[in-house]
Amino acid sequence: MPPPVPVAKADPPKVPDPPKVPDPPKPDILRRTDGVGLFYRNEINQLYGDPEDGKTMIALAACAETLRDGGTALFIDLDDNGVESIVARLLMLGAPPRALRAGQFRYSSPAGRNQLERAINDSTGSATAPDVAVIDCVGELVPLFDGSNNDSDDFTRIIRVTAGPLARA
Repeated sequence: MPPPVPVAKADPPKVPDPPKVPDPPKPDILRRTDGVGLFYRNEINQLYGDPEDGKTMIALAACAETLRDGGTALFIDLDDNGVESIVARLLMLGAPPRALRAGQFRYSSPAGRNQLERAINDSTGSATAPDVAVIDCVGELVPLFDGSNNDSDDFTRIIRVTAGPLARA
């Protein structure tokens, strides 16, 4: 048997560093007691649940926190809660009364698609863009745009033209 032939060792191929991946966004709205937020700024955040499960209260808690922090909030009420009820809940959740009087909070109860579109357009200018915007409730929103609540394409299209501009404002 012939002796083994020595094999020269080659350096392993150099693998290039992967491109820098940006850090994922961090939620910073409606912070838990440990400081971690539940909602993302400048994104569409959605709450799902059965009727009377507290979706509006959670959204109002996000508004109250934002107002306490000196920010601005918009509440578009398609569920006919009424301004008195919404303001009472905000106060109960710790929103400062001065913020409600100082124009940091805007309430809209549009009667129809045109008024809704105007409320959105009026709130998306750089000087008027809210830090938090709530559209309550989607069940009432979709039919305003001739959509079906049972059609996911309708839902996506309508959210894109309503919540989308508010998130990007």
